[in-house]
Amino acid sequence: MRRSFAFLAMLLLGFAFSCRQVSETGTEDKARDTLTRIVGHMEKGQGKQVFLEEMGARAYLPIDTASCDESDRFEMAFHPRVTAF
Repeated sequence: MRRSFAFLAMLLLGFAFSCRQVSETGTEDKARDTLTRIVGHMEKGQGKQVFLEEMGARAYLPIDTASCDESDRFEMAFHPRVTAF
């Protein structure tokens, strides 16, 4: 009984600490301190734009826009308002 309680306590602590995020400065995450980067490649995308939108309750909210370069690559970097899935 005591072993199972200790195991359960350790498991719960492990879950609690694994969900914590760390920002670029090495401190615990606050959403505005975390830089999110999205890098990609779009076939035949030279000069085309890529849009990142958040799906809200009633509409899509624009977050960031990037243009593909000569090698069809794009990159976005932004600080999210909140950390979400």
